[in-house]
Amino acid sequence: MKVTKIVITALYVLAAAFIAVAGAGALSYGILRGFLAVGLGAAMVVALVLWWFLRKRCERLCRTASRIVAVGFVVALTLSAVATAQIISRYADEDAPTDAVMVVLGCGLSRVDGVSPSLVMHRRLVAAEQYLHANPQTICVLSGGQGPDENITEAQAMYTYLVNAGIAPQRLFKEEASTSTRENLRFSQELMLENGLLSNAQSLIVVTDGFHEFRAHALARELGFESYSVSSKAPIAIVLFYVLREIPGIITQVWL
Repeated sequence: MKVTKIVITALYVLAAAFIAVAGAGALSYGILRGFLAVGLGAAMVVALVLWWFLRKRCERLCRTASRIVAVGFVVALTLSAVATAQIISRYADEDAPTDAVMVVLGCGLSRVDGVSPSLVMHRRLVAAEQYLHANPQTICVLSGGQGPDENITEAQAMYTYLVNAGIAPQRLFKEEASTSTRENLRFSQELMLENGLLSNAQSLIVVTDGFHEFRAHALARELGFESYSVSSKAPIAIVLFYVLREIPGIITQVWL
């Protein structure tokens, strides 16, 4: 029993450190939501220190609370490990059929001007641009609506970038109403049907970050797509943070 407590405590401390480091890495790239991860990691450590000092003064209460926390932590750790394994399983790029339609998933515009692609979106556009230049027959749907702090739609920002990069405008279709990954794919499917882009098999090339591919493909399968990955490459510091964010999304949108 004592060994089990030591192991769980060690894993708890490592998890708190990992969360804080992931948040700090995101902050180093200007992603302000990294403060939330840093705060959570720090709060976990503070809670452990408080428990350590109070365990003798309120022994029965602390024993009960520690058991509840330990069970909850082990469950959360197990779910996170499974979700992370699923994220890794779809990380690599895949060869798609020549008639597959590409969908680039939006992910926010620059907080500076509300018009330029954000750092994450820019990497997705670079991946899309390279694929479109290498596969001139591929049609592309740019999916993303307009957020409250954005001056244009994400689809319009992506369209402007790719046209300036030499992609023919007639190959690009804008889906400008979506606000989530599920809507990205559903509204893009509706746009494809309206424009006769799905006359053949429903093969879809999903362009997003590697950590986001698993959830995006799971949602695409719900719509009847056979989907393939083209992933943008992100620095490891950002990947760690976004994997943490992606785990709840997989649990709530894919598993449940």
